[in-house]
Amino acid sequence: MNQTENISFTPEEKKVIATLDTPRKIHEYLQTQIKYEKQDDMPQEQQTNRSFRRVLRDKKAHCLEAVFFSAAVMKAHGYLPLFVNLDIFSIDMPHNIYVFKDKYTGRYGSLAISRDPMLWGRMPAYNTFDDLIDSYYYVYTEYMDIFAAGNPKDARMTLRGHSAIINLRDYEKKGIDWILGEENLDMIEDDLFKTVYRRLHSKNGLSKFYKSPNGLNAIKINDKEASKYRFNI
Repeated sequence: MNQTENISFTPEEKKVIATLDTPRKIHEYLQTQIKYEKQDDMPQEQQTNRSFRRVLRDKKAHCLEAVFFSAAVMKAHGYLPLFVNLDIFSIDMPHNIYVFKDKYTGRYGSLAISRDPMLWGRMPAYNTFDDLIDSYYYVYTEYMDIFAAGNPKDARMTLRGHSAIINLRDYEKKGIDWILGEENLDMIEDDLFKTVYRRLHSKNGLSKFYKSPNGLNAIKINDKEASKYRFNI
């Protein structure tokens, strides 16, 4: 089911969307046609948060931009434009992934781009949403610090949790065009520091839900407040 009729896509954009009609094709397109752009060391004024249109035109993206690209294509084929942020408590970089439930198998998958192939998307092979998120857990270790110090056995797992599911339709209602817009979508990135997160492996009395306004220190959130957010597809 193609839902491009009410959006002013160019002929080229329509052709790409029509061609990328499965998650696997989108995954392969991201890995072969879109260059991962590392922006960590760029001056802030040069950093971007490109829409689907700009990613397709520039042929490069970081992980959040790849979310916008994937969500736009999947939305055109009848899927919801959903993503989550994977929250890290060390020097490792957080990660954004488009998430979906396959409409044929009912299994969960993701689409993503990264400098690390282990953080790319996952084909819809997971029985639960939590299984999908856990597939990223063991990728995140303090490898940069640990291996530099020569003590790989001391590596800690650093994937702390994931954000509530973010539905990009909510931004459409606010007039924010994440599909065709030419402006940077910084407000969506900023909102990642305001939403509620769910801890992956809560222990030692740690709250299951929290906010991470600076990316490191977690602020406890009670279950009642967390119940306002969605943590599953």
